[in-house]
Amino acid sequence: MAKSLSKDPLVYFIKFLIYLKEKSEKNLKSSALPVKTKECPSCAMEIDSKSTTCPICKYEFPKRAPWITWMAIFLVIIWLLSYVL
Repeated sequence: MAKSLSKDPLVYFIKFLIYLKEKSEKNLKSSALPVKTKECPSCAMEIDSKSTTCPICKYEFPKRAPWITWMAIFLVIIWLLSYVL
């Protein structure tokens, strides 16, 4: 009598391997962290957001002084308080 293909252990093993492969591909897609990038205004190349110069055209990104950021936050808070009161 001929063996049924659906009951063959080899078929189950191949189906199991396919399941594991699909599951691992799904996990890789979901676990991939998005890379933060910024665009160079000179050459329009996407580069790492932490870099200070473009590796292609050597454009130097301007550095923002921290005191300017804090002063802007302070002025916005003052403006909001004056608006509320």
